[in-house]
Amino acid sequence: MGTKRSILTDARGVLVSIVLSGADTHDVKLLEATLDAVVIERTDTKDVEQNLCADAAYVRAQAQRQIEQHDYKPHACSRDTERAEKIQTPGKKA
Repeated sequence: MGTKRSILTDARGVLVSIVLSGADTHDVKLLEATLDAVVIERTDTKDVEQNLCADAAYVRAQAQRQIEQHDYKPHACSRDTERAEKIQTPGKKA
């Protein structure tokens, strides 16, 4: 049986959280644990908005709520939306 890891990095790519699970665990099921496992002190969310960019797996309402409950502003879009934005704005990063 393999291992799955769920990681969270800051804007510079620095690892701030990691959770390990069985390989067959879906990413969304690890979201809460990953957000709870953040080991770096965050900026006060009242002073600076905290954004969390995620892929299409996190578009659903439950994931969005979990992200918001951890004082992040969620940014996740479907692959179709991401593809359309890429066509409209060539060179745009995810």
